[in-house]
Amino acid sequence: MKLESTIRVIDTNAVGHPVRIITGGIPHLPGKTMLEKMNYMRSHYDWIRTTAILEPRGYEGMMGAVITDPTNSEDHFGVFYFEATKYVPISGVCTMSVGRTLVETGMIPAVEPQTEVRLDTGNGSFKVFVEVEKGEAVGSTLEDEGSFVYETDSKVSVPGFGTVSYDVIYGGFWYAWVDAEPLGLEVKFSYKSRLIEAGRKIIEALRDVDIQHPIHKHMGTRGKWNMGFYEKSKDADGAYRSQIIHGGMFDRSPCGTCTCGMAAWLYARGEIGLKEEFVNKNTLGARLTSKAVKEMKVGDLNAVVPHITGRTFITGFNQLILEGDDIFKYGWSEDGTGLAE
Repeated sequence: MKLESTIRVIDTNAVGHPVRIITGGIPHLPGKTMLEKMNYMRSHYDWIRTTAILEPRGYEGMMGAVITDPTNSEDHFGVFYFEATKYVPISGVCTMSVGRTLVETGMIPAVEPQTEVRLDTGNGSFKVFVEVEKGEAVGSTLEDEGSFVYETDSKVSVPGFGTVSYDVIYGGFWYAWVDAEPLGLEVKFSYKSRLIEAGRKIIEALRDVDIQHPIHKHMGTRGKWNMGFYEKSKDADGAYRSQIIHGGMFDRSPCGTCTCGMAAWLYARGEIGLKEEFVNKNTLGARLTSKAVKEMKVGDLNAVVPHITGRTFITGFNQLILEGDDIFKYGWSEDGTGLAE
């Protein structure tokens, strides 16, 4: 074989979402912050992202994570993330998966009953508390950054749906938080295609609405909106039900950052108190348990510190091989990226 490169990865199931964690075989990524490291890879080595996550090795529903040295000496590792179309500085379920994987593979020594993993991200340092039982890493709990409700009962005109009401919540990303029922939708898997279509239309209608995070200046909403559909009534098991559409894609997990935003939303509405747990479940039946553990301020905004807890699993240890004559060695996607025409 004419090998150009071999990338070492660990594949995981992050509360339902497939996450490919890159652990080695890529060039050094310089930078004084994780955002600089992420942007350096985007500018100089974007082929790593397309190789790892696009067909024929992956698919557009997958997410990727890159493990690096931290830029903060108090953290164990640095990490940033990418999707089929973009790079992202933080992800809730991916961070939970990275934390558990580092402990389960021995990259961070396991300590019973709980191992604290400190990760340097594009949005600062995050903690993942990994439960350890008889030497095995099991459940993971992420302590997220300040999450808040930015607006309530905002309106936008959406083709095919008329005027749509939405709240704006933040839990690491911005979400247009929409009640599914007035749109004739249900948060069920049988409505998958209709939820995706509606989500894409709402995201497009919001493309020029720009909200700036009070602290993270790189976290504006223009072109970065995500959609969250929810149902007001709880399931028979007491769980809330929601489904996230991001980048026009169907999130396989209940979405960690949106569940954090949901904790702030429920707390602001008086539906939960501090340290009162709730369960958020998506249309696949994947579950996250969450709670608001304390109040805080983000700029002038009232916010909470949320915890989210769920199960992540290792699904494979892999080496991604790039052969020199393979016309699809850097991956391709349905938008035409990488096609050898």
